[in-house]
Amino acid sequence: MIKDLLLTVVGFAGLIWGAEWLVRGAAKLALKAGLSQLVVGLTIVAAGTSAPELAASLRAAWVGSEDLAIGNVVGSNIFNILGVLGVSALVRSLSISTQVLRQEIPIMLGTSVLFIYFLMDLTIQWRESWVLALLMISYFYYLIYQSRSKSSASNKDIDDSEAELLDEIKLTSRWDSHWSIQLLLVIAGSTILSFGADFLIKGATGLALKLDINERIVGLTLIAVGTSLPELTASIIAAARDHKDIALGNVIGSNTFNILGCVGLSGVVSGGDLPITPDIFHVDVWIMLAASFSLLPLVIPQLNLSRREGIFFILSYAVYSVFLFLQGVESSLLPTFQKTLTNYVIPIVIVALTVRFTELRFLKKSKGG
Repeated sequence: MIKDLLLTVVGFAGLIWGAEWLVRGAAKLALKAGLSQLVVGLTIVAAGTSAPELAASLRAAWVGSEDLAIGNVVGSNIFNILGVLGVSALVRSLSISTQVLRQEIPIMLGTSVLFIYFLMDLTIQWRESWVLALLMISYFYYLIYQSRSKSSASNKDIDDSEAELLDEIKLTSRWDSHWSIQLLLVIAGSTILSFGADFLIKGATGLALKLDINERIVGLTLIAVGTSLPELTASIIAAARDHKDIALGNVIGSNTFNILGCVGLSGVVSGGDLPITPDIFHVDVWIMLAASFSLLPLVIPQLNLSRREGIFFILSYAVYSVFLFLQGVESSLLPTFQKTLTNYVIPIVIVALTVRFTELRFLKKSKGG
């Protein structure tokens, strides 16, 4: 077990370290090739925080651990909203002020619904993987096209936000200013990502076997939270520095890329279908969808994610974690816990969200919106 735990820790470190090197090298090479900072920020830097999820899912799909590949994406998206945004909102109330972010929330929701539709037969078919991968390319093209539209009223906001994202990879550093060093960073980062994913999957599956826990639970918890650490770090730093759009946009963009990129590319690379266990479809993807729809009120201009909602998100993730733990150990308390969730907690949450949405709509009208 110690060996598996060590492989898991080293794997996590490799994913995070490799992603940082890859993003820095690729971003600087792209800028040197003549791409704007805006385009680089919307593509390379935005996808960079999802690189650990992508590497882990690709490796899991390649070795036939489909529950790890899909569970990693579903668990990461749940943690990104309930965990990352919950903690970030505790640091500072988060607002949404640019047209791009108001567009990306519906895109994320549409992507989540399409993902669930594809999973209705408990399999991501190979052709469906291609659809997701092509949608990812279209999504990036759309962002780039929109960013280049000089008539967009929000273009200045985008530039400022993405400039802040690019500052995080220290574009002004001199030691890596030569193209050869940047290319070496890309190669080294990709290699470290590959080995990190390999170590992580081996260690995590080993732990699952020794602890008698199925791969779904490991993918939804250990791997999902570990690969979401870049999003957690970036969003907390952004919130602390009062870059509220970045904290929200980082999570929204990452969740969209996780489904389109991680699932899509994993299926394409595997060369076949990606089957899943029924529990992922019957339980986890619906929790992911509910968490995603909880952000819908933020589409309303001048509204925010307050500390109150942040606490609610964190408590919701804690309840979900307890549920996964009871499932993993096959506790006798699980039926009672599920009954409580179904009969009391979920209805209360639905009513609370409905009241909050109505409250926000009224607040918007009272402000003259």
